[in-house]
Amino acid sequence: MLRNSRTCLQPPVLAAACSSWFPMADAISCLQPLCDCLDGTGLLDAAGREVASFLRLKSNWGDLDKARESLGAVERMVRGRVTAELNKLNVCDPQVELWLRRVDELKLGAIDEDYSSLMNYSSICQCTRHAARRSWIGKRIVEALDEVNKLIEEGRRFKKFGFKPSPEIVERLPQTKTFGLETMLVQLHDLLEKADSNIIGIWGQGGIGKTTLLHAFNNDLEKKVHNYQVVIFIEVSNSETLDTLEMQKTISERLNLPWNEAEITVKRARFLVKALSRKRFVLLLDDVRKKFRLEDVGIPTPDTNSQSKLILTSRFQEVCYQMGA
Repeated sequence: MLRNSRTCLQPPVLAAACSSWFPMADAISCLQPLCDCLDGTGLLDAAGREVASFLRLKSNWGDLDKARESLGAVERMVRGRVTAELNKLNVCDPQVELWLRRVDELKLGAIDEDYSSLMNYSSICQCTRHAARRSWIGKRIVEALDEVNKLIEEGRRFKKFGFKPSPEIVERLPQTKTFGLETMLVQLHDLLEKADSNIIGIWGQGGIGKTTLLHAFNNDLEKKVHNYQVVIFIEVSNSETLDTLEMQKTISERLNLPWNEAEITVKRARFLVKALSRKRFVLLLDDVRKKFRLEDVGIPTPDTNSQSKLILTSRFQEVCYQMGA
């Protein structure tokens, strides 16, 4: 019976012995889901970064100092490229402009002062007393380092630093006083408003003020930009031969179109006709001395449907008629 009693008592003893070892394992198994949950929220990573920013304060400060030098080099490169674009009368790319503004707004002076002040507390006692301040400065250094590295990476990726700006609807021309031409200027504006006046001719002998009148009219059209999409002034002066190439260049520049020097004149003319046909334009041709076909240059003939206008000056009345005025 005694042996049987011992035999009967053995399982509870073993159970008690086993239970004394199991609580830690049970606790770990219970904490595992909690750790997984926290890991999913990013809290553990954040805590790790906080600790690292505290312990690696000097190392991070050294990295920030080096990164600041690299950013300065990238900034000088970017500003140099932007200056080159501005010298070509281009405008700065908006993304580059925004990047430069962010660099200008990067204030590291306050961090420098706080870090230097913190380093004055060198004893263990003082370091412990200023642990909270150390943690705060360490976090700011890490954030600044991240921002500086980000700016360096973005600055190095830029490929385009500027572009040709869209032309103004009216390009202002040199203008002198229109003595005695005010009435003609009013008449010209009245003709422009008439729907059936698609081609208007101004004729008279040389030196009476036709060019002055046309310059003044061109500048006046700034007040009517809502009616037209582009105003183009071209000095023709075709006493010998028509300079088709220069006229096409002027039109292309005013429409902000690409220029291909190797393209033949006829092909370019067809392209310009299509481009101008999509716009309501006012074309001012000064000093036309011989008749020429508008389409040969790249100018669609204005009509009532297009609402575009062509105004030309000439020394000869018959040339105005021949051009359809």
